Amino acid sequence: MRDPSQIAGVIWVEDVGFLCEERYRDVDPPSAVTTKREHVDKDLLATGAVPDLAGASVASWLLARVARLAGKRFPYSYGQVVGSDGADYWLRFYCMSRVGSPIGVLSCFGSQAGVVLEVRHVPSSEPTVLLDAFVRALLRAPGEVSRCKVIVQCTEMTDPKVPIHIPRVYGWDGSRYLNEGAPEHAVDPSEYE
Repeated sequence: MRDPSQIAGVIWVEDVGFLCEERYRDVDPPSAVTTKREHVDKDLLATGAVPDLAGASVASWLLARVARLAGKRFPYSYGQVVGSDGADYWLRFYCMSRVGSPIGVLSCFGSQAGVVLEVRHVPSSEPTVLLDAFVRALLRAPGEVSRCKVIVQCTEMTDPKVPIHIPRVYGWDGSRYLNEGAPEHAVDPSEYE
């Protein structure tokens, strides 16, 4: 078995490692159980550690922070447009122990409405340990972020005959956290992969 400490891009917090999924692979631990933590954005802001966002959502900071932590494993290219039925972007991390055994899969969902963390874990593991460790990784050096930009395109279907495409920009452009719409991307979702 490969030594987990030799795997590039693992975010280590004590004995837990988080490896960002470069592209979706639908991997799930056997007999996985789901634990969700909502309103993580409020918890992060309450620490006082998150930098001044100048009105941007915590989701923009989270994306830029994860871009820094994940390094070359960060799955988005600058300015990438992604479709989302939840008006959010999402990132997944494989969770492992120091000896390399899988513990779970952590998903981060970021949107204007907030940040949600969800972990699919083996029944014998304690999900709070994974969730708390990931938050500690984010807050370890909250000002260390990387330039990134993701445009999320949500399709509002209140009237199925008239879909409204709502694009939202998240990230950090090197000087400010992004907090705007992107009307130039309000086109039919079928045009995107």
